[in-house]
Amino acid sequence: MIIPDISFKRKIGEPHPSPGVVKVIGPEGGLPNFDDGYWQGIPLGGIGAGTFAQTYRGDFSKWHLEIGKHIYKTINTCQFAIYENGKAFVLHDHKPDDGTLSSWNFQKQNGTYHALYPRAYFEYKDLNIVQEQFSPVIPENHQETSYPVAVFRWHIQNPKDTERELSILCSWESIFGSNENIFYQENLFSGIVFDNIIGEKCYKYGQMGIFAQREDVEISYLNTFDTYGDGSEVWNSFSKTGTLIDQTGNTHNLKNSKNAPAAICAKVKLKPHENKTITFVVAWDFPFIDTHYETKWYKRYTKFFGRDGRGVIKIARNAFKFHEKWIFEIIKWQNIYLKSDKPDWFKTLLINELYFLADGGTIWTAGRYEERTGGSAVGRAGEETTTIVVKQEEHFGNIECFDYPFYETLDVRFYGSFVLLKLWPDLEKIVMRDYFKTIDLEIKEKVFFNHPLDQSTAERKLKGAVPHDLGAPYEAPFIKINSYNHVNINLWKDLNSKFVLLVYRDYYLTGRKDTDFLKAAWEPVCNSLIYLKQFDRDNDCLIENNNIPDQTYDNWTMYGPSTYCNGLWLASLAAAIEIGKIINKDAKLFQGWLDVGKMNLEAKLWHNDYYLYDTKSPHRENIMADQLCGQWYADLLNLGDIFQKDRVQKVLKKIFDFNVKKVGNGDIGAINGINPDGTLLPESKVWKLNTQSNEIWTGVTLALASHMELRGLKKEAMETAHGIYSVVYEKKAYWFRTPEAWDVNGNFRASMYQRPGSIWAFTFL
Repeated sequence: MIIPDISFKRKIGEPHPSPGVVKVIGPEGGLPNFDDGYWQGIPLGGIGAGTFAQTYRGDFSKWHLEIGKHIYKTINTCQFAIYENGKAFVLHDHKPDDGTLSSWNFQKQNGTYHALYPRAYFEYKDLNIVQEQFSPVIPENHQETSYPVAVFRWHIQNPKDTERELSILCSWESIFGSNENIFYQENLFSGIVFDNIIGEKCYKYGQMGIFAQREDVEISYLNTFDTYGDGSEVWNSFSKTGTLIDQTGNTHNLKNSKNAPAAICAKVKLKPHENKTITFVVAWDFPFIDTHYETKWYKRYTKFFGRDGRGVIKIARNAFKFHEKWIFEIIKWQNIYLKSDKPDWFKTLLINELYFLADGGTIWTAGRYEERTGGSAVGRAGEETTTIVVKQEEHFGNIECFDYPFYETLDVRFYGSFVLLKLWPDLEKIVMRDYFKTIDLEIKEKVFFNHPLDQSTAERKLKGAVPHDLGAPYEAPFIKINSYNHVNINLWKDLNSKFVLLVYRDYYLTGRKDTDFLKAAWEPVCNSLIYLKQFDRDNDCLIENNNIPDQTYDNWTMYGPSTYCNGLWLASLAAAIEIGKIINKDAKLFQGWLDVGKMNLEAKLWHNDYYLYDTKSPHRENIMADQLCGQWYADLLNLGDIFQKDRVQKVLKKIFDFNVKKVGNGDIGAINGINPDGTLLPESKVWKLNTQSNEIWTGVTLALASHMELRGLKKEAMETAHGIYSVVYEKKAYWFRTPEAWDVNGNFRASMYQRPGSIWAFTFL
C-alpha cells in the first residue's frame, strides 16, 4: 500500500461543521488577519522555490510562488480530469461561479485525502485510482530539496477481467502569465511550457510547465484555450474521445491573452488485473527573488539549473528521471519518526508541521544580483555601461507568518526552529551566522513605534541589541533588518538571552564539534549579554521589564523582574559560561551574575507552588504557562538548574492542572495566563481583541509539553500536546495553516505560523 497508515485523513471535499474563524477582525488588536478557510492541502514545491497547494477538495487555490506574498485564489483552469467509458469529469465539484468553463463537468468524488508532508494522496475509491503528489523535500539534502517541482503520480488499477482504457487530463496556466505556449517532447516526456521570458525582466520572468510521461501512453495536447470562455475547446474533444485536438502547431503566441492556459492529456490502456502508474510533473523556473528595494536574490535551485529562467525542461527531466528515488528517500526518513513509540496523532502532527519550512514565504539564496552603472574601458569615452555582478551569498529564512511578515523573527524561531535544526542543521547555522553580523550593527534611521502603550520614536537598531528579525519581503531582507515597528525592539528583554541560547543550542545539539561556530559567536554573545545587563537597575542580577510590551508577548506587559525573562537571562548566562569553557574564554563575569541572579530569582519570584509572572504588575500572581521557558532550554542543553530543582516539577504540574485542564475541557492546549482561582485574566482595555494572556499559543504549548516529557511527566506531556492536535485537525480545521494562537472558543490569530515547529524539540529528548 503506497498510502501511509499514519497521516491526516479526510473525505475528499467534506465540509467541516464548525471551523474556526479569525478573532482579529479590525484595527483594534492588530491588522486584520488572513482567513482563507479550511479548504487546504500540503504545499508543493521545494524549500525556497515557492509553493502552491491543491486543497483536499481537489482545486488549486493557495499560491506562494512569489516569495513572501500570499495569494489564496482558485485558478479555475488548473485542473485534473478523467475520461472513461464515454464519461468525462473534473475531479471535484467546485464549479466556477463566474460562468467560465461552463461546458466542463465538475463532479464530487467518493474517496479520502491523506497527507503526511511532503506527500499527499487522493484515494478515489470508486475509480480504483490513487493520485500521489510530492516534492523532493529530503532532510540534509541541499540540492533536490530546493527544486521548483511537483510530481503527480497516478496509480491505476484494473480489477476487472476486461481491458480498461482511460485518460487523465491536466489543464494549467502560469500564475505569472505567458507570452508563448510551447509544446515540447523527448523520449521520457511531453509537455507545454508557459514562457514569459520576452516580457519584463523582473522576479516574474521565467517559465512554468506541465508535463506527462510518454512511455506506455498516448499523448495529446491543446496549446491554448480561452481563460474566460466556456472551455469547449478542451471539453468537446476530451469528453467524446478522451483526447485533445490542437490545430495551432507547436507554439502559440499569446498577444491578446497573456494568461492563456493549455492542457495535456495521457490516455492509457490496462490489461485485465493490470496496474499502471502514470506520472505528471508541474515545474517552474522563476529565478529571482525581487524585494523591490534594488535587491535581487537568485533562488537556491539556480545553482543547479542556471539563472536565465529557461531551465523548466531540465527541472522536469530531473523529476521524470529521479522521482522514484525521491519518494523512496521521503518514505525512508519519515519512517524514522513513524516507528517511534509516540501516539499516531502525535506523529501526524510532528511530520505535517514541517509544511511551514517550504510554505512560510521561504527565501533560500544562491547569490545576490546587482547592476552597477559606470564607465567601461570597452565602451566609448564617457559612455555609461551596466555590469551585472553576482555576489555569492547564501541566506535562508522563513517569515514569522504572512500577517507579520518578518524573516527569522528571533523570539519566535527560538521555539519554531527546532525543525530546521533537526533536519537541515547547516541551514540553521546559516541563519544564526547572519545574526552574528547584526549584534554590533547600529542603524540610526528613526522609526516611530505605534503601540498604544509605547508610542515613541527611536533608532531602528542600537549597537548591542539583538534584532527582532532579519528583514521583510517588502524591504531588503538580510540587508535591512528590524522591519518590525510595533514597539521599540531595542528595549526587549528576551531577544539577547534567546540569541545566546540559540547559539549554544546549535552547537550542543549538532554533535558538539563545531567549535568554529562558537568562536565566531563569542564576541556577539558577550556584547549581547552586556547590553542586556543594563536593564538590571538595582544590581540584583535580575533584568527588569519596563511595563510596556518588551518581549515575545508583545501585547502583554511585564513590570519589574519577570520570571519569563529572567529564566531566559540566567539560562543564557549558563550557556555563555559553557561556551567560554569550550573555546577557552574567560566567563567569570557571567558566573558572578548567574550566582547572584539565581538566588534573587527564588527570593523575589517564588510564590507558594509556582513563580510570579512579575513583581510589580496588577496581574503579577497569574500563572504563566511559559514561566519555565529558560529551564526548558537549560534541560535540553544540560545546563543544570536555573530554578530550584525541587520546584520545577511542582510548577509543571501546577501549569498542567490550571493552564491546561481548566480551559476547553482540558483539550485545547495551555492558556498563556490564568488566575490562581482558575478564572481568566480580564481583557485588556487597551488591546481588547488581542489579549495574549487569554490566548493558547500553539508553539508555546508544544514547547511546554516537551519540557514536561523531559521532566518525566509523560502523561501530562501527551495530554497537553494533544490539545493542539485536537483543535488543528478535529475541532477547528486549521490543517496546513497552524495558527500562532486561538482563544478559549478556538478562534484564531495569525495562521501559517512558525512557532509550532517547537514540536520538533521532542526529537531531541
